[in-house]
Amino acid sequence: MIYLTIIYMFMLAVIISAIGGFIFYKLIYKKFSRTLSYVLGGFLSLLLSIPLTKLLLFGGIWFYNLPIALLGIVVYIAFIMYSNNNIKLIKWIGIITLILLIVAHVYLIIMTIYFN
Repeated sequence: MIYLTIIYMFMLAVIISAIGGFIFYKLIYKKFSRTLSYVLGGFLSLLLSIPLTKLLLFGGIWFYNLPIALLGIVVYIAFIMYSNNNIKLIKWIGIITLILLIVAHVYLIIMTIYFN
């Protein structure tokens, strides 16, 4: 049961960090250039993943930071592509997200075994 809770908190941290970066991108889109807005939104998504990991995942086990940040950036890119009507590329983002989720899962299992 605790395993499902960890997965839920993991995905919650990914989604919240991606949404935070996307909202920031939408807020600054008209004030800055398009490229700078993309980069600043992605940077905020990365910055949000660190405290969310510490807050949601039992005091922030450090090896959760990397997969949450990576998946948060991928979901952030998917949000941007969807908002720009690049629907055909969304399926590739979904495939990449699924592959990264599997890789993150294997990474977390290896780290858990290694540190126990």
